[in-house]
Amino acid sequence: MKRFFILAAVIAVLAACTKTTVYDDTRNEIGISPVAGQVTKANGPIKDNTYPQDLSFGIFAYHKITTESQSWADFYGAEAPELYIDNGEFIYKSTYWGGNPDPYYWPKTGYLAFAGYSPFDLTKTSVSYTNAEKPGITIEGFQQGEYVWATNAGAVTNSTVDLMWFDADDQNTANSGPMAVKFRHALSWLDFNVKTDATASGKFQILKITLTNVCTKGNFNSNTGADSNQDEWSELSESRDIVLYDNETGTNINETAQPFGDLLIIPQSIALTASVKNESKIIVEYQQLTSAGTPLKETYTGTLTDTGTDTGSWELGKHYTYNLTFTLNEILINPSVDNWTDATGGNITIQ
Repeated sequence: MKRFFILAAVIAVLAACTKTTVYDDTRNEIGISPVAGQVTKANGPIKDNTYPQDLSFGIFAYHKITTESQSWADFYGAEAPELYIDNGEFIYKSTYWGGNPDPYYWPKTGYLAFAGYSPFDLTKTSVSYTNAEKPGITIEGFQQGEYVWATNAGAVTNSTVDLMWFDADDQNTANSGPMAVKFRHALSWLDFNVKTDATASGKFQILKITLTNVCTKGNFNSNTGADSNQDEWSELSESRDIVLYDNETGTNINETAQPFGDLLIIPQSIALTASVKNESKIIVEYQQLTSAGTPLKETYTGTLTDTGTDTGSWELGKHYTYNLTFTLNEILINPSVDNWTDATGGNITIQ
């Protein structure tokens, strides 16, 4: 009996020395405040740095017991961090973006490194994250959407999404929130402005504008590119033509530029190279109004590499604006008059 009471006393002392800590996870939800890289959304490019509230994005997070560092190389260290969030969806929640359908919470110890992509809904694609000394988002089988022109500008449809991403070396933080992250654009943005100079105003009509040999499918891997260029895209395929405008009755153009485009394009080479057998070109079908009353139909075909394009490629995160200007080459005549040629008229004698 004496031994029993001694044992009970020891247990009571141990219980008195044990501290129980209760964590209120509702105060530690992982919240994110995203912004789009500087470059409105209607299935087209995000044109400012405001992330659309109707979009959700995917998040990967890695955890490690280490001191906080802004460098992924330091965070990675000699031992790879552990996966903490595996392609979780984050949606808008009044003032921040949080986990869907259930919230994600900060760990009690250590730090998290985040990576992400947008939008979360990428059909027919495979998205993964490489947890390595040089990390990166991989998106396989990205399919560019259709661009369908319509006579009513508001009815033009462009189903290509503004694909974006950020890597883990961009964000490495402790328990805090909502946390700011900046997405980068993975595609190129193209615009085309059509106008005339002063002398040609009202004397031309646009019939059709076509871009040829545009690759619309490929794989993206953010850890392979040196900088923000097209090297992060590979295995490009499904080359096709994209019609920016098509109206057989013609549309008058003048000195006020008319915009066509808002195209999101997979970054790619547009010059004729050993690997690119068919360079991208622009074909403009138009008609010139004449004094004879019957319009003269003509076609212009040109390359897109001799118009100031940086490197003969459409590069990711860049906004290209092409300005097409119609001019007139006035018919000028410089008249001269032939000299008279002397001839013998003969001699006439009158008697």
